[in-house]
Amino acid sequence: DGTYYFGSYYSQKPMNISFAFDGLTEEKVAELKRWLGDKKIHELVFDETPYKAYQAKITGSATMKHIPFGATGERVYKGEGSVQFTAY
Repeated sequence: DGTYYFGSYYSQKPMNISFAFDGLTEEKVAELKRWLGDKKIHELVFDETPYKAYQAKITGSATMKHIPFGATGERVYKGEGSVQFTAY
């Protein structure tokens, strides 16, 4: 892994992001884990600045802690985590 220089005035931007979730099903937790393990570059948009999109890749290992709760026979999860992105 590395970065490319294309003659730009901008350099890569590392971002450490903390997140929390509530009420995810087992399927959604598995989907989140797959996404956090992806090594592809994707568009990253934050709610605070929806007009700005970053081309970013997960460059650090994600950490995630969650607790299952039983709700109407189906387990749901609450938890939190952090991940490092690098925007190019």
